[in-house]
Amino acid sequence: MPGEDAEDAEEGRALVLCRTRAGELILVLCVAGGVPIAPAVRLATEPAMLTLAVAAAVLIVLDHRRSRRAGLGHRAASAAAIADTVQAPVRKLTAHEVFLSTSFLRWVAAVARTWSAPTSRCACATEPCWTSV
Repeated sequence: MPGEDAEDAEEGRALVLCRTRAGELILVLCVAGGVPIAPAVRLATEPAMLTLAVAAAVLIVLDHRRSRRAGLGHRAASAAAIADTVQAPVRKLTAHEVFLSTSFLRWVAAVARTWSAPTSRCACATEPCWTSV
């Protein structure tokens, strides 16, 4: 039957995607665990990740152009392109990480402002004093 070929092809794509995701997960866990990665694996993985990043960027640009031709403004077209290309959980996780990073940088800046540079020497020591302002 003609429908069975399409179903078999879809199952094959799903299986390949599942194996690819499992391979990515194993690689990430190995790197996080401190396992040294073979140079051949790195040489194969880096171009593959670059290819995926370029493909995603091209899709976002094409979606943005399509949205602009449909009459959306620049900001709305950008939001629509990202919403069409990037899955919702990935968008939420990325936004969360950006918020955490900015919060951390604000904390670092606040801590850095509370410390002054050494301007004088302590009476009891020969090293410069670090004092809290």
